[in-house]
Amino acid sequence: MTITNVTGTTFINTGLTNGTTYYFVVSATNSYGGSTNSIQASATPVPAPVTLVWSGAINGNWDTTTANWLANGVPAVYQNGSPVQFDDTALSNTTVTVSAPVSPASVVVSNTVLNYLLSGSAIAGTNNLTKLGGGTLTLAGANTYTGGTFVNGGSLIITNTVSALAGAVAVNSGGSLFLSVCGGVTYPNNISGVGAVYLAVGGGNTFLTGDLHLFTGTLDISGGGAGQGKLAYGTATSPTLGFVANSAIIKVEAGNTFFTDGNTGTSGLSFGCGLQLYGADNGEGLGALRMEKPGDIWSGSVTLLGNSSIGNNDSGHTAGSSISGTISQSGGSFGLAKVGGGRITLAGTNTYSGVTTISAGNLVLANTLAVTNSTVDLEVDQGLGFATASNFLIGGLSGGLSGAAGFSLTNLSGGAVTLSVGNNNSSSAFSGAIAGPGSLVKTGTGTLVLSGANTYTGGTFVNGGTLRFPTATNLPSGLQTNYLQIWPLGDSITWGFAGGNVGYRGPLFNLLSVINTNFLYVGSSTNIFLATTLPTNQWHNDGHGSYAINNIYTNLDGFDNSVFLQYGGINRDPNGGHWLDGITSGTNARPALYPDIITLLIGANDQSNPNTQTNLDRLVSKLVTLRPSAHLIVARITPISGNSAFVTNYNHVVDAVWQNTP
Repeated sequence: MTITNVTGTTFINTGLTNGTTYYFVVSATNSYGGSTNSIQASATPVPAPVTLVWSGAINGNWDTTTANWLANGVPAVYQNGSPVQFDDTALSNTTVTVSAPVSPASVVVSNTVLNYLLSGSAIAGTNNLTKLGGGTLTLAGANTYTGGTFVNGGSLIITNTVSALAGAVAVNSGGSLFLSVCGGVTYPNNISGVGAVYLAVGGGNTFLTGDLHLFTGTLDISGGGAGQGKLAYGTATSPTLGFVANSAIIKVEAGNTFFTDGNTGTSGLSFGCGLQLYGADNGEGLGALRMEKPGDIWSGSVTLLGNSSIGNNDSGHTAGSSISGTISQSGGSFGLAKVGGGRITLAGTNTYSGVTTISAGNLVLANTLAVTNSTVDLEVDQGLGFATASNFLIGGLSGGLSGAAGFSLTNLSGGAVTLSVGNNNSSSAFSGAIAGPGSLVKTGTGTLVLSGANTYTGGTFVNGGTLRFPTATNLPSGLQTNYLQIWPLGDSITWGFAGGNVGYRGPLFNLLSVINTNFLYVGSSTNIFLATTLPTNQWHNDGHGSYAINNIYTNLDGFDNSVFLQYGGINRDPNGGHWLDGITSGTNARPALYPDIITLLIGANDQSNPNTQTNLDRLVSKLVTLRPSAHLIVARITPISGNSAFVTNYNHVVDAVWQNTP
């Protein structure tokens, strides 16, 4: 038979007879002529293999002698090379024993109602195994097939031996893989897909040494418990090809540990996936998340779903490891313990509100808001450190081991640190010694008791709540603490337009300094009109030229720059307003203000306002409401040339408002 007019490089010859050998010779022609004949080739077509469907009609043996299969509905005996299928049509015997190694063309388990267990000898060959349907398949034999495993539905359980799972594994949507062999084992398989992998650990390190960088699903570490094992990343000699994708989630159930450094030879590994910590570690006391290689970074998010722990037990490397992803919480208020003798750095803006306990090693804060809602419980000396930043805000401070555990207000670059304590409004006590060149700021509504032998040399500021030193020996040596904060508030008379005395602030400073120098002027502005003898730290005030009562009223906890826009002049700039409640970010960022004394001198710019008494009464009421513990002094104004009647009337208003103020 001659076949002509074939223009492509391939040709399918149909209508042939199975079992008959056909011989082919090929030649080619074009515009230049024809070629010689090719070498003769032959082919013998054979029928496509019939899929054998497990019936289990006789027993549970998968062998080559028992008719436990159906071929097109007819009982049949298995032969190597046949594709096989296990489904819900089996009559019985879904516990299947492979009597001797078998090499099917493929294995498909498509079950929803019936669950299968395959054990015994190996499923071998170049075939693959596909799991379909919502049922369960358990593999317990030492398999060697090389075509890969596809979990497209239901559950595939690996038990008895890790070699039950052969080749690469794709756990796709709707599929779950259970790796249930415990006792210090290694799974070498490459794993990919978006499904769920459940890993039972116990009795030693469990290693995943395959390539997991295409896995985007959930890896659930469970089955551990007190004194049990952990999942360790890598091998003892070389790193894996890659860990899970950044979009994946690792769940560490309570009583388990994920150890990032099972590979003893690699440092600086990066983990960008999400992490969920459900509780205590595996009983080692080294963390539910354990990171020990210098430079290791967890950049993915960390979610606390129970009180948990992070650990580094490598005290020989000062670089330590770090968590730069945000640590949050879900389902409650949960805390985090730092364990192990090494260092871990928190570099993210974290939001969890439970207690941060430092029980061993060193926890370094590299973000101003690393523990902004959490009370730091220090239980090891010098366990709290600071990176290169200079300002940190923590929820609270406790612990101190009865004076044995302290820390220094110094960052890793040797610079002074300003530590603000109290952001979560809780009350706490710290017995350790605070040293270093930095400053301490008390914020929030709670009470902080410092009973250690403190020696820090920066300032001590109480911007909220109560700071208490039980005895004089707890005061930092040589440091003036608990400054009386005086807030000059008003218009240009307070600012001091007329001369270098800066209004009344200069004379008042001179009078008070004779008695005691332990006071500070506070406020949003430090600008002055002329040279002054006031020390630079006493320039603060909120005297703003041309301001009326209502301008002051708004800027206490809001923003009004209308006078500044109308007239200009730096003294009229409200500096962002929010003088009492503070500004969290930007060029005008500053903490909330809690003055001890407010000196209010206002009214000269309200001459034409018929509602002066109402406005002043409203302003005084707001000041008393916002800062009830402050002492408020409302001054009368002095005579103004040509308008003494207004001065007299206004001062009567001041008297009336004051008499009506509780």
